Amino acid sequence: MTLLGTRQPAPAPLHSTERRRWVSGHGAQLAVYEYGPEPGPGVPEVLLVHGYPDDHTVFAGVIALLAPDHHVIAYDTRDAGLSTVQETALANFRLPLLVDDLYAVLAAAAAGPVQLVGHDWGSVQGWAAARDPRAQSRLSRYLSISGPDLQHFRRWFAQRLRTPGRWLDAAQQCLRSSYVAAF
Repeated sequence: MTLLGTRQPAPAPLHSTERRRWVSGHGAQLAVYEYGPEPGPGVPEVLLVHGYPDDHTVFAGVIALLAPDHHVIAYDTRDAGLSTVQETALANFRLPLLVDDLYAVLAAAAAGPVQLVGHDWGSVQGWAAARDPRAQSRLSRYLSISGPDLQHFRRWFAQRLRTPGRWLDAAQQCLRSSYVAAF
């Protein structure tokens, strides 16, 4: 994580084709990394969104495998890696802003439709992005790795609370997911 107004040293390139750019979001500067061929007809495109407390480098192995023949885009989400936010207030990390960031990255990279891959908290962002109306023209597929759709989770949890004998399921899930409250 970065301190407000500071940036970590730039990481070494993950692939020989790496290209870096900055994308502005609502109160944020996002570090965006592209790999492989430039976008164009016949070039499959992938957008990788990391979880917390990682940055784009968590996908180093995936990038190495895909970059020879895919246009791969990865970015450091707000206040991760080289990306910064003007204020670390909770309001600057709300899900609608994170979804806007994802679509700002796609617009800046002139990408789409892409295959979206989200891991952990990036997966939660991906679910929200897949439900957004912009998904129709920007996303072709979505792969979620270890992160729930919050709407699905709310429905699951509410059903357990309404069903006699299923309260224990809900209580156990709360215990298993309690670490999320710290973030």
